[in-house]
Amino acid sequence: MDIKKALKLLDKENKGQWTSDGQPLVNAVSHIIGYEVTRKQITDAWPDFSRDTVFEEDKEIVAEKEKVVAKVNQDETTLIKDMDNKINKLSAEKDSIVSAIYELTKIRNKASEHLDTQSGHMQDTQTRLLYIKSQDKLRRDKFNASRSVLKYADPRDPIDRKTK
Repeated sequence: MDIKKALKLLDKENKGQWTSDGQPLVNAVSHIIGYEVTRKQITDAWPDFSRDTVFEEDKEIVAEKEKVVAKVNQDETTLIKDMDNKINKLSAEKDSIVSAIYELTKIRNKASEHLDTQSGHMQDTQTRLLYIKSQDKLRRDKFNASRSVLKYADPRDPIDRKTK
């Protein structure tokens, strides 16, 4: 696009596109064109152009301006629809995640209750096993003590003791 067409696209009512003395802002023209321009390039393209210049926009420029506006409006509408769809999808995913968290919490609580119950049984079992082991050790100690005493007591007759 050339500078003259860009100047025709400026909005006379938009104060953000003009200087206080009625000249177009360089940044506004650069933004429309898509690359940086200087004040000299603007003046060379249309020497007597100012905000007060009567815009005699030809039909091609009006059509191009309407296309740009329609494209921007369409892009905004598409963007809003896409964002709404993403929000709805994320909301559904959030609901699904919350439901899953609720179910997992219920399962965890049941497992915790079961573990507490089993833990009580396990403590009983462990206590019983410890008692059995201690009794077994006492019996072995008693057996070994009696064996050590009885090793000298031979139930055989003295005559039989001499023969081995």
